[in-house]
Amino acid sequence: MKRVTSQNSPEPIRSGRNSLHKNFTKGIFLVLEILVLVSLNGVDALTDVTACGQSLNVPGETYQLIQNISSAGSCLLYGADNVVLDLNGYTLTFDTVNAGGVNGIRGNNFNNLILTNSRGIGRIIQSTTCPLATTECSGDRAINFGGDEGSTIENIYVGVQGYDTHGIFVGGGTWSTEFFNVLNNTVNHSGTHLSSRGGFTSMPIKIDKVYYRMNISYNSILDSPHGGIIVDKDRKSVV
Repeated sequence: MKRVTSQNSPEPIRSGRNSLHKNFTKGIFLVLEILVLVSLNGVDALTDVTACGQSLNVPGETYQLIQNISSAGSCLLYGADNVVLDLNGYTLTFDTVNAGGVNGIRGNNFNNLILTNSRGIGRIIQSTTCPLATTECSGDRAINFGGDEGSTIENIYVGVQGYDTHGIFVGGGTWSTEFFNVLNNTVNHSGTHLSSRGGFTSMPIKIDKVYYRMNISYNSILDSPHGGIIVDKDRKSVV
């Protein structure tokens, strides 16, 4: 016998299993859409730093220390624009063999860099074995930025000693940059300068040559025999 269905007959009731499957499928597509949106928005990646010499060369990346690190010479070097380095409450020690002429962290002429510390006390320390006022570890710079426009150094504890050393050094040469911030840092600087070189070659914070619109605020200077902050040949800055 042929079954006749009225045009106005109600649709058959779908099973609970089919309804559940449909909702589950919708949920998967929603999650995928969220992941695509997050990817398109360009959320910065986070990379752990476990040793000196590690590359900081991915644009837009945030790097963070997850332990204390140390180096016989220089430690970390920026290698791209828009990079963040977070000390994350740990200590970076450089020049453990008292070689001299090296850097804890070098900006290296890139733009929009951030050196910060997000928790506790993040330290950049010249080797504590460096004798005070000797040439063994002279010329060291704990933080050395030059030509790094739009960059920020903030919330860092710096410790240096020895002849001709700088805690935070920004500038040098013929580099020109704008909109640089040095904020809320503490520099313990017990070094001095060689008598043959004159003054200002050993300073807690030195801003050197052709820098524009710098903000140098809320920094603390400890134990310095030659003053605190020198701004040399600078224009339109706030100290």
